[in-house]
Amino acid sequence: ATRPLYNLSKSAYTNLCTIESFINHTHQSLSSGLAILVDWIRTEIMDCFKHQLPLDSGLLTASLMIQLLFKLLKALATFIHSCQEGTNKCSQENVVYHHLDLHIRQCSSSLIQGVFSWLLDR
Repeated sequence: ATRPLYNLSKSAYTNLCTIESFINHTHQSLSSGLAILVDWIRTEIMDCFKHQLPLDSGLLTASLMIQLLFKLLKALATFIHSCQEGTNKCSQENVVYHHLDLHIRQCSSSLIQGVFSWLLDR
C-alpha cells in the first residue's frame, strides 16, 4: 500500500507545483504550503524505504496509518481540481475557502483537520 501512496503523493506534488500558473492571487502562498506538505509526506515515506525503518516511525505512527495519508492526499487532489475550475479569481478564491471549510468540518481525521486549519490560518 505504500508504493501507491508514494506515487499518489508524487503526482499531487507535481500538480501542486503547476497550480501557481493557474492562480495569480493570494492562493500562491497556499499552494506553496500544500506543495511543501505533500513533499514532506513523500520524503517521510522514502526515508522509511531508504533506512528500512518500520512504518511506525516519524510521520507514519500507529495513529497516522496509510489510510489517513490517503485521505489527506485525496483531499488535496480535490482541492487542486477545484482551484483549476472557474475562470475568475473571485470564484477560485471562494472555491478554495469552501473546500477548506468543508474538509475541516467533515473529516474526522485529526491529521486532516490540523493540516487544513493550519493552511486556512496562512
